[in-house]
Amino acid sequence: MGQNLSLVVDIMNNHSFKNISNDVPAGFYVRVRGFISRFFALFTFATIVAGNSCTCLAVAALMDDPMDREALKLKDRLSMKSGAVFIGKVLGEKVDDGRTMISFKTQDGLFLQFDKARMISKIYQLTEEDIAYNEKIEAMKDTAEEHHDLYEWCVDQKAGRSRYKDQIKFHLERIMELDPNDDKVRRKLGYTFLKNQGRWVPEDLYNEKNGYERAAGSWRPTLQSQLEDNKVNNRETSGNYRVSFDVWRRKLRKSNANIPALFQELRQLCTPNTITLIFQEAREEPNERLRAEYIEAFGEVKSYAAMEALVYFAIEDPNSTLRDRALTLLQHEEHYPPQEAATRLTGYFSDKRNTMIQRAAYAVGEIGSEVSILPLIDVLVTRHQLTPKEDPGRMKAGFGNNGIQSFQMGADPTKSGPTDIKNQSVADALKKITGEDLGDQTYNKDAWRRWYVKYHTLTGMNLRDE
Repeated sequence: MGQNLSLVVDIMNNHSFKNISNDVPAGFYVRVRGFISRFFALFTFATIVAGNSCTCLAVAALMDDPMDREALKLKDRLSMKSGAVFIGKVLGEKVDDGRTMISFKTQDGLFLQFDKARMISKIYQLTEEDIAYNEKIEAMKDTAEEHHDLYEWCVDQKAGRSRYKDQIKFHLERIMELDPNDDKVRRKLGYTFLKNQGRWVPEDLYNEKNGYERAAGSWRPTLQSQLEDNKVNNRETSGNYRVSFDVWRRKLRKSNANIPALFQELRQLCTPNTITLIFQEAREEPNERLRAEYIEAFGEVKSYAAMEALVYFAIEDPNSTLRDRALTLLQHEEHYPPQEAATRLTGYFSDKRNTMIQRAAYAVGEIGSEVSILPLIDVLVTRHQLTPKEDPGRMKAGFGNNGIQSFQMGADPTKSGPTDIKNQSVADALKKITGEDLGDQTYNKDAWRRWYVKYHTLTGMNLRDE
């Protein structure tokens, strides 16, 4: 082994080897020599420890981290013009023969250099928040409580739901492993509870078993797929579904109706072409259980009509549990783009009812899209016509369990006429989306606008862009 290694070193040091061609880019042979040296060093090490492989495996097993913290840590990324992505750490850059070269160490320990202008399309280096996450994941204990705390930290960061999407999913899954009785986490992970069987099942398994198929990133009833594949005329399809929906409603009114089967049939009836028709009936339905089934059916359809139906129920349904469920379904990013959902929710900011503004603000905060920042600023304080009987402080009880501490602040319930109301849920949503706290200027619209202008014009770019 030693003779072979010496031979390679002699070859690398040979003058003719270093000058085979003047056309080879500068630094090429230096990198080749470094690669060969590392290869033989690793090979030598492997030979030495081969006789102690059992011992090494035992030590590795003892050191195995069930959380795989290293895999969870965020790393620098290079996006290449070829479409490839390298993950690791940017070591720096230097000018070599008029070219800017980026030095990079991959997560496998390989040292590479790239021509920045010719090969790289985008460089992403860790932010302060990313570094903070790496420190937190390294120091945390593997308990449900600490995973929940780190999950909340990820969500609370600027654009955290998208930046830390993989980490958020891991922490939720780990919480479920450590605390199987946490129903909220199961729902966030897309599990469905079968009441008649008393158990939780994954959404994928549940949908496949009940006649749904995955298509274009969403779940579709088989009947919908057949209609689209056959290119049925939209008008004819709408007419057929009108008849089918009327038949379904008549079956539902029968005393011997098979309710579970009819609810499953409702999901098959809900398609992008029929949502508007069914929504007109759903919004007028007084029965909460049936409204809940309508909401579930709408949440399985990938269309703007379904998104608008969920926006309505997330804000206007009188039952707080149903509002919460509609909002949860509305956060299904594969079905409903966050910026589109947030835009539709902000439409309620012009509502004369302060309750609707508060609910919409809470929902926008949960969606977390930055497109809603300016609309939120505009409704930090709103003017409403109050009567002496109206008490803004009591309205929170009617809002449900969405976590808002109070609907309105600064309104005197003994006054009547136009009253300026500070909307706490709006302020909370702004803090959650932006990560900023203006302290005693929280309800100052001009202060927020100055922050927004400064934030989005510094160096002529949006600092949230990676």
